[in-house]
Amino acid sequence: MKVTNINGGLGNQLFQYFFGKKIIGKKNENIFLANDIKNYNSHQGLEINKLIKGKINLLARPSSILHDTNMKRFFNKISHLNNQWFKSYYEKPGTNITADQIAQNSFFYGYWQDINYFEPIRNEIISEIVFKLDKKNHNYISFIKKSKLPISIHVRRGDYLKSSEHENLSINYYKNAIKYVQEKYDHPKFFIFSDDLKWCKTNLSEIIAGDKEYVDINIGSDSFMDMKLMSECNVNIIANSTFSWWSSFLNRNDLQEVIVPKRWFVKKENFLYTKQMKKIL
Repeated sequence: MKVTNINGGLGNQLFQYFFGKKIIGKKNENIFLANDIKNYNSHQGLEINKLIKGKINLLARPSSILHDTNMKRFFNKISHLNNQWFKSYYEKPGTNITADQIAQNSFFYGYWQDINYFEPIRNEIISEIVFKLDKKNHNYISFIKKSKLPISIHVRRGDYLKSSEHENLSINYYKNAIKYVQEKYDHPKFFIFSDDLKWCKTNLSEIIAGDKEYVDINIGSDSFMDMKLMSECNVNIIANSTFSWWSSFLNRNDLQEVIVPKRWFVKKENFLYTKQMKKIL
């Protein structure tokens, strides 16, 4: 039996879920451990069940002390012993897991944010995601589709303002991304999504000379629906956030372009970009 740890927000949960099901779970039974979810107060708890078709084989608490959060942190520090004795694999960013490593280990801990895992199975993933939308979101999708060229902008603030790991995107990134779109496309309509719309209205209103909408219909536990709304836009200006990355990954529009910040992390390298994405400072 293989166990994949689930933690973080919805974007990270989706990476972990499909890594567990599609990468290590191809020939092995796989279950998911969500005991870390309670430690992420800045997110909405377990959310993949709002998007995934079918039942998720889920554990609410570890079946072994070796999968406890504090124990995982300890064993991660002595990973050479962990891998040898406890059959657990801790992600090594930039290095894709091998079939031998999958076979040798039973517990998998990491975020698995690497395009090489997911791009080859993109169609499979999209087919397994079904958003449970309410009437107002169905209506808003119709509103988006009536636009000649809908452009989504995602601004992530909140917990990122205090993050030492993620780049806190400056207003210049959004200025340059918006300028790029306005110069390339005729009659774009911008749909702005954020956990801080007040900041957006203050800082983006003068930058976006054309048509724009500040999307405020989803808050709290309904916030996951914004991912679906963004995916319905032709062009996605994403933040360094897995939430908006997934909105672009799920985008099925024939005319699609994804605009990304050149710097995702403060120090680490990002492995989620494709050659087709437009990188902007």
